[in-house]
Amino acid sequence: MIGKSPLKYTKSDNQPMERSLLLFENSVKSKITFREYLKRLKKFLEFCNADIFDILSRIEPAKLQEKLEDYIMLRKKQINPNSIPVEFFAIKSFLETNEVDLKWRKITKMFPARIKKTGRRAYTTEEIQQILSTAIELRTRAIIHVLASSGVRIGALPKLRMRHLLDMPSGCKAVCVYEGTVDKLVNTSMNPSNQQVQIPENIF
Repeated sequence: MIGKSPLKYTKSDNQPMERSLLLFENSVKSKITFREYLKRLKKFLEFCNADIFDILSRIEPAKLQEKLEDYIMLRKKQINPNSIPVEFFAIKSFLETNEVDLKWRKITKMFPARIKKTGRRAYTTEEIQQILSTAIELRTRAIIHVLASSGVRIGALPKLRMRHLLDMPSGCKAVCVYEGTVDKLVNTSMNPSNQQVQIPENIF
């Protein structure tokens, strides 16, 4: 068993960060992307029965290769086939940043065939009304209205605040997502019919 790394680096919140993770964080351009990658890395770390990320960059390549192959076979039984490449890209990026060379061509050959996504159309007004009919809390109803009218991803909701709703001509509203990042986007598709629901101040 490899011991814990003595090399620790400090983040802005004064919490120590392992060097391997610090390098990886600095290689990822978006903080949002880094958080998503970190979730996937933690799952693989747990699978390896390890508690620190530095261990992943120290395991013998042949053993790590075997671990990844076993992990693919497990995850193929647990998640949507289309999610496998995304999950393993996070692991691959972390390992490559830390100069760990593996037989990735062999690994990608084990990926399952992609399946055709269903529901490639927008929800109809009737379907949205049906969803709303099951929503009791005002906050839930407001979230449904915002998602349905703006088309923003659900992952953008946690960072949204009332100040991100902007007035536009013809009674429309604009919603600003990912404020303060290069991914900042202003969506102006919210129309008056979607503003009739009262939006509570603590919705987000």
